[in-house]
Amino acid sequence: MQAFDIQDTRSFMQKLLTSELFDAFETTEGSLTTFASFHVDGAFRSEYFDSSSEETLSDHVHTPWKLLRPFFYELIRGKYPPLKFRLIFRYPDHLMKDLPFLSSTLDIPLSYEDVNGLYLTITYEQKKVRLITGCSLKVFTLDKKTEHGWDDYICSLLRRIQIPFS
Repeated sequence: MQAFDIQDTRSFMQKLLTSELFDAFETTEGSLTTFASFHVDGAFRSEYFDSSSEETLSDHVHTPWKLLRPFFYELIRGKYPPLKFRLIFRYPDHLMKDLPFLSSTLDIPLSYEDVNGLYLTITYEQKKVRLITGCSLKVFTLDKKTEHGWDDYICSLLRRIQIPFS
């Protein structure tokens, strides 16, 4: 687990809310406080969509961020910034096998099947953004290579999208 304090809140918020950079993530939970508090449980309800919809063909347990992003954007945009918000993202299982730190060619005793979830918590409070990584495994191990690999992956993602952090 690692925490990243975002140095440029405005740029990060713009990329989070108006770009597709985080659309691959699933949202397990979200809360937002503006003039009122809003809460999203993150459970994906495929029965909402008709059978011809692309979303019903996917195997989502949690709601993809790409579906929630427009709603959060509408709630956040305006004259006043939100008082606070918190999003818990989960990296989707079907993409996990492609992560370089879970490659079978590396000296890592775990595979993507051993990972229960890779998480990214985004909090905004007092006009500051903080990201916290998390890794949940299906097996017990003292080895931290998977956790460190996820931390490094998020660190490289922030660098690639040019978000300064400490």
